Amino acid sequence: MSYEAGIGVALLLWLYGTVNTLISINSTLERNLNKIGQRLSWVTLSAKPMTHDDQSRSTISLVMRFVIMSLIGLASTLLSWLYVLLVVGSIVYAKSKDVGAPQTIKEYRWKLRNMDLSLDQLIRESMKIAGQSEDQFEQVKAELLQSMRDAGLRA
Repeated sequence: MSYEAGIGVALLLWLYGTVNTLISINSTLERNLNKIGQRLSWVTLSAKPMTHDDQSRSTISLVMRFVIMSLIGLASTLLSWLYVLLVVGSIVYAKSKDVGAPQTIKEYRWKLRNMDLSLDQLIRESMKIAGQSEDQFEQVKAELLQSMRDAGLRA
């Protein structure tokens, strides 16, 4: 296995990762997470809390951040087979993390990715996962909206 072959494979993985990130940050999952004050991390593609800055960034700023991250990833392909091992390892880790999840969590994740849920539906689904009673819905909703306002987010 040559260095050049490693760079070729790394470039293919970089292209896959860049396209996957671009699709993910414009997905139903991202829109659903935004409704509850979260967003996808561009690095790990996992949910993280939103900040006021996340909501107020201009499109140009977002494009520039994406381009910079893509260029850093592209430069990393020069690591050849090391880059390939890191990417494949992170993909295997992400997939293996999901294997042991309970069915209710898998269903919740599926709904987040594939259905445009309302805020109330998102709260009810997360309450099911947390094992909370439906009687607490209004309280949980009020707490979520308050925490979003406290973080400077438009609720």
